[in-house]
Amino acid sequence: MKRDAVDRTLQEWTDHAPETDVSGRHVVWRLQMIAKYISQAIADMDELDGQLSSSAVRMLLHLIATPEPHEAHPSALGDRLLLTSGSMTALIDRLEGLGYVSRRRDPSDRRAILVGLTDTGKETARRLSVAHTELEARILQPLDEQQRAELTELLRALVLAYESDGWQFPKG
Repeated sequence: MKRDAVDRTLQEWTDHAPETDVSGRHVVWRLQMIAKYISQAIADMDELDGQLSSSAVRMLLHLIATPEPHEAHPSALGDRLLLTSGSMTALIDRLEGLGYVSRRRDPSDRRAILVGLTDTGKETARRLSVAHTELEARILQPLDEQQRAELTELLRALVLAYESDGWQFPKG
């Protein structure tokens, strides 16, 4: 079996501190490493002329995935993107200034607003969606279909366990 960077690091650890149980680190450190690789690949891809942050891209992708007219309440978007209301307001302001989104009153609740994609936002979101799909295929290329399905189930089990225990990710 080939050894990766985590194996090499943990071997040094067990050589110098054999009393330490590192079995969980075999998984957690690999998850952290893969998350860092993926985050960097997405960040590199998402820098369209330096205008869009990864949060902005995720927001555009969430909106394009909603039914026409591709609108949502800022609070719902913030929950999905793990952003505070202040961060959401700043993000919406930025995307509105760039011409990607617009705001309008919610006709079913005049106290609320809806954020929706403009034509430019729809075009950009569709292009980003294609690019993300291609990147995801490259990221998962080393795994066959069965391995992807198994990994999906294992990760889902972790997410469900965290959700049922009331874990909440910190919002930025």
